[in-house]
Amino acid sequence: MLRIFEDVIKITNIEIQKKFIYTLIIFLIIIIIRNLISRYLLTKIEDKKIQINWRRGIDYFGFIFLVLILSNIWFEFIKNLGTIIGLISAGLALALKDPLTNLAGWLFILTRRPFRVGDRIEIAGIKGDVYDIRLFQFSLIEIQNWVDAEQSTGRIVHIPNAKVFHNPQINYFGEFPYIWDELSFIITFESDWKKAQNIFLKIINKHIQQIKEEVSQFQKTMERNLLIHYKVVEPFVWLKIEEYGIKLSGRYICKPRERRIIQHQITIDILKSFNKNNIHLAYPTERVIIEKISAKNNKI
Repeated sequence: MLRIFEDVIKITNIEIQKKFIYTLIIFLIIIIIRNLISRYLLTKIEDKKIQINWRRGIDYFGFIFLVLILSNIWFEFIKNLGTIIGLISAGLALALKDPLTNLAGWLFILTRRPFRVGDRIEIAGIKGDVYDIRLFQFSLIEIQNWVDAEQSTGRIVHIPNAKVFHNPQINYFGEFPYIWDELSFIITFESDWKKAQNIFLKIINKHIQQIKEEVSQFQKTMERNLLIHYKVVEPFVWLKIEEYGIKLSGRYICKPRERRIIQHQITIDILKSFNKNNIHLAYPTERVIIEKISAKNNKI
C-alpha cells in the first residue's frame, strides 16, 4: 500500500514538473512575441498616441491569452468552462460588483470609443486630458479647477471606468476637433463702436487664419459622418449695450488646447489698436450732473 502511495506521489510530481515547464515556455513565448510586435510598431508607426493604444491592446490580449492557456494546463476542468462560469457567476456578481462594472466600462470604452488616449474630456464635473486607459480605471491630467482658460493644474485624476455608464462624457475632439470661443471687451459710450468692431474682427481673423483653412477641410467630413452642418464658421463680433458701455463679444473657432494663447494674442493687439485709435475701455462708473440754478430762481 505504501509503495502504491509513493508511486502516485512520483507520478504527481512529474505531472507538476511538466506543467511548470510548459508554463515557463508559454510565458517566454508570449513575452518574445510581445516584444517583437512592439519593436515592429516603433519602426512603422510614428504617432505616439497610436503606439500607446497598440501597446495597451497587445498587453491586454497577451494577458488574456496567457490566462486561458495556463488555465487549460493547470485546470483540465476548464474545458467545461460554461458550467464553471454558471456556478461562480452568482457569487462573483455580489462580491465583485464594482470591479466587474469597471471591467464592463473598459470594454465599452474600447468598443464604443467615447474618448481615446490624448482626448480632452469632461466627466462627472472633472476636466482633463486622457493619458491612460486601464482595466478598471482611466486617468486624466486635470485642467482648469483653480487655473483659468482650461490649462493644466499638474494633478493626475484616476476615474473608475464605471463612470461612463452614469455620467455624460463631453469630448473636445472627435470628428470635429475644434471649439467655439468668445472674448469680450466693453468700450465707453463716447468711443467709435463701429471702428472698434472692425478692428476687433480684423485682429481675430489675423490670428485664426490657419485654423479657418483647416476647418473648411473638416466640414465635409462632419456633414457626412455626423449630419451636422455649420452654415457659418467665420468669426463675428456681437454688440450689446451694458450699463456703463458698449460690449463687444468676438466669437471665433479655435483648437481646444490653443484657447488661452489665442485670447492672449488677441488681447495684446486689441490694447495696442484701441490705444492708437482713441478707443477707451470702460469700467463701472457713476455720473453726477449738477445743474446751475440762476439767481432769479433763488429769490423769494
